[in-house]
Amino acid sequence: MNDLFLSYMSKRLIAEYEKDRVHEHKTEPGPVITISRDTGCAASVISKKLYDKIQSTYYKDKLNPGPWQILDKEVLHIVARTLEVNPLELNYVFKGIEKTAIHEVLVSLSSKYYHSDLKVRHTVINVIRGIAERGHIIFIGRGAVGVTRNIEDSLHVKLVAPLDWRINQFAARYNMSHDKAAAFIKESDPRRTKLIECFGGKNENTQFDVIYNTATLSQDEIANQIFALAKYKGFFK
Repeated sequence: MNDLFLSYMSKRLIAEYEKDRVHEHKTEPGPVITISRDTGCAASVISKKLYDKIQSTYYKDKLNPGPWQILDKEVLHIVARTLEVNPLELNYVFKGIEKTAIHEVLVSLSSKYYHSDLKVRHTVINVIRGIAERGHIIFIGRGAVGVTRNIEDSLHVKLVAPLDWRINQFAARYNMSHDKAAAFIKESDPRRTKLIECFGGKNENTQFDVIYNTATLSQDEIANQIFALAKYKGFFK
């Protein structure tokens, strides 16, 4: 995804959150779209295509960009600002890693801004939920399906593909060897599952409304189908 676009979306979302606009009372939370994926399925590219489809259809006026936004790593920065810590200190959460008791003690002794693992995770959940309730958000991963599954105006998508296909795509995209790409995916896939479980989700496909095979469907086909489903559910009223 274009770095300038990500930077713009990140600044816009953080500014709105800090102004408490995401906490405005709404009788009906949402709409929200979550896009989970197996490693190598290009969720960020498909999310951007979906966003562009929404913009070109409903918000052609550049002076009025519309309410829809994409959320990926931005949640990490919002949580970091809330807890007054460096975002790098929270990376472990989004990798599905739990701190050991010994690590907790050592960190608490070395930092005046120490926050327990439980507090950090609760803050992440509250941030995701608060933004989701405000609505008009496309979440890319981050375990968001586990937090937002019970919102009525929600659509939960998962992107999958055969392992060999994903390895080849990942190796080509990041210019790495087949073996390194395979090792990365082998480590990353279980962490993505663990992250969803940490935030209240389940390790089963029934928590998703629709699953797309990125090896057999083009990125445009998938983005257009998600758009059609969201439109049918009344997300663009």
